Amino acid sequence: MQESMKKKSLWKSFWEAMFSKRMFYITGPCIAATVIAAAVAGIQSYRPARGSGRAFEQLTVEEALQYMSYEQNFVIVDVRDPEEYEAAHLDKAVNLPYDRVVRDAETQLPDIEETIYVYGEDEEQPQAAAQKLSDMGFTSVAVIGSYSDWVEAMYSESSEADTESFLVEELEPKPILNNLVE
Repeated sequence: MQESMKKKSLWKSFWEAMFSKRMFYITGPCIAATVIAAAVAGIQSYRPARGSGRAFEQLTVEEALQYMSYEQNFVIVDVRDPEEYEAAHLDKAVNLPYDRVVRDAETQLPDIEETIYVYGEDEEQPQAAAQKLSDMGFTSVAVIGSYSDWVEAMYSESSEADTESFLVEELEPKPILNNLVE
């Protein structure tokens, strides 16, 4: 009986100590810091979770525009041939031809944590380039379709995307991201 009384008093002492003012002032800030850190880690990325098993995301033109509107640190990569890039491309896009992705990516894309949006001449080319970039250690890679997808979205009446400011053509250069990036 005396042993069970001892156990009860130990537990009672423990809980009294935990809820004392001194202990509250010590553990309170620690708990608050932990909750804040968890919240920040949870909202660090605005992106949906990758559930496809791929090392990159596949976005529609509308989704890409939405993400670009609030992301500040990103680069658009055009993996088409230099001739196609010169004829027409998305503004602020860097030309990194598909056959040079592995060789030139580290020099043209020095920040491996920067968001990289990849587009090309068809659907397969940017996906293969995005896979290569992911394999090289780039952590935030997304395929945003083909250049023709962006042109189609621009001229489609059903599209709500404001792609016109993104397209740059040889005859009539238009600023891309004029309201998104300085």
